[in-house]
Amino acid sequence: MTGGSGFLGRSLARWLTPRHRVTCLVRATSEAPPGTEPIEADLSEGIAAGRLPSRVDAVIHLAQSGRYNEFPEGTDDMLKVNFLSTATLLEYLRNAGGSQFLMASTGNIYEPFDHGTAEESALWPISFYAATKVAAEALIWPYRENITGCVLRLWHLYGPGQKGRLMPNLIDAIAGGRPVFLDGAGDGVRLTPTYVDDVADVFVAALQDRWQGAVNVASPETISMRELAEMIGRLIGRSPVFDRRGGGTPHPMVPVLERLGGRYDLRRFRPLDAGLAETIGTRNQTPAAC
Repeated sequence: MTGGSGFLGRSLARWLTPRHRVTCLVRATSEAPPGTEPIEADLSEGIAAGRLPSRVDAVIHLAQSGRYNEFPEGTDDMLKVNFLSTATLLEYLRNAGGSQFLMASTGNIYEPFDHGTAEESALWPISFYAATKVAAEALIWPYRENITGCVLRLWHLYGPGQKGRLMPNLIDAIAGGRPVFLDGAGDGVRLTPTYVDDVADVFVAALQDRWQGAVNVASPETISMRELAEMIGRLIGRSPVFDRRGGGTPHPMVPVLERLGGRYDLRRFRPLDAGLAETIGTRNQTPAAC
């Protein structure tokens, strides 16, 4: 597993380690999840296949460039981590006798969301980050005669311990009395916040049932930015302050989940209010407890 020290990787490791022997590629500055076998590797510097296990059943590729929002300065890192490492790992899996490749992709590949959000929708990504993820996905399908390949396109992950993303930033803004920006004239963009442990459970199902192809992964519960901010405000006891920007109505950031629903019971996703309560409760603990 790559990206094992990341937000999703640590959650997924808790599900995998009781059942599987898990090797994690981690940077020298990161710590592998408990119960896994670490191998130090920086995907931006390439992977020495000789350092990896000689035999493996599956590769779960979660890593992504930390410079995803730095364009054009971060293009080299995005190319190496998001794209080139995928090619290297596919060849490694083939040579190591493995047969399953699971990769985390992103709902951002559908941006600007006016071409549809079903897996078969046309993809015209407007960011370099999303373009590298589309390119990485395309590398998997030529291996279909040797490898069962599955791409899980993730939407709006959140949960305890997350930093620097939409949900923790939104919680911090509301708690600090800073404005929450609403696009357009209504309640802002509609989105699908999805609890990290639920996404990990989907990965386990994909691994066990040998899913193939691309699959959107998100909670079926949708909410507007205003409604989300107000829900957070009720949980922390502080009313959000709103600031409107831009005109027009933003395209909903809501995926089509028909394919996922045919493989996984969508009722297993936890309600947003419960996930937010757990996330906020964890943030309110002391740093030592976190």
